[in-house]
Amino acid sequence: MIYKSLAVLAMSAAAVASAAASPLPRLFHLHPKAKQVDDRVSLTLMNQSMMFRAVTLGGQTYTVNGRSTLRIKAPAGTLVYAGKNSPTHRRGDVVLEVSPKLNGKTVDIN
Repeated sequence: MIYKSLAVLAMSAAAVASAAASPLPRLFHLHPKAKQVDDRVSLTLMNQSMMFRAVTLGGQTYTVNGRSTLRIKAPAGTLVYAGKNSPTHRRGDVVLEVSPKLNGKTVDIN
């Protein structure tokens, strides 16, 4: 009788140990991570003038050299400001507002 009790106790301990080491819970995870959706708008700012332009986006100033582009990714509704005085904008003027319709487009900042 005591041997049966010890055998049952040993079997239950082995079952618990093997269940903890089982790879099955990792293979069939019931709660997969949800894919994060990137709802930011991606657009290109183009400077067609010969002089550089400075733009401020999200509190950080970026320089767009003459005849070059700057690729940005920002949430919809973000304002792009002129970072420096230029012939067409004064420092702090709103150059454009990022919107979903601008996604993938090239925008002239002059």
